[in-house]
Amino acid sequence: MIQDFFCNTIKLLKREELVSYQDGIPKKTYKETTKEVPCRVGKLNFKDLQFLSKIADVNILTRKLFTSAECPLEVKDQLIWEGKTYKVIYVYEAQAKAGVHHKRSFIQLVE
Repeated sequence: MIQDFFCNTIKLLKREELVSYQDGIPKKTYKETTKEVPCRVGKLNFKDLQFLSKIADVNILTRKLFTSAECPLEVKDQLIWEGKTYKVIYVYEAQAKAGVHHKRSFIQLVE
């Protein structure tokens, strides 16, 4: 069995779309922010593969990411981890057995 492995921080790149109007014409601008997020990263198990195969493309570079429930991850956010860029392909809230809430995400290498 492959154990989850720990990662102190992962860099989160968020891109927020802002719309302003100039002479009645909408103008889009983007605000990019970078944040360090503490997390734990692991490999997918059989149950993850069954679940993800219904909603997203799964490849050998897809990983499971555990963060605290306060972590602002959203689908299509980008993460930098070990020098590689990943995108978030699915996010959901889960509850640990000890009653501590955490957020589980699945990330995939951006090619």
